[in-house]
Amino acid sequence: MSEKNVENQSIESLLQKLNEIVESLESDELPLEESLKQFEQGIALTKACQETLEASEKRINQLLSQD
Repeated sequence: MSEKNVENQSIESLLQKLNEIVESLESDELPLEESLKQFEQGIALTKACQETLEASEKRINQLLSQD
């Protein structure tokens, strides 16, 4: 999953994909290399979610400060 794909998705979609990765990793059925790829994707998704949440928080604070 490229960074461009991550940036253009809703947080709900990102969280759903992250949940799928977690379930996959917890199954213990993946070979090591695939587990590492999944883990890397999970880290990228986590960062994208964090950035989205931070941007939303900033926007909310701006809206609240206008009153």
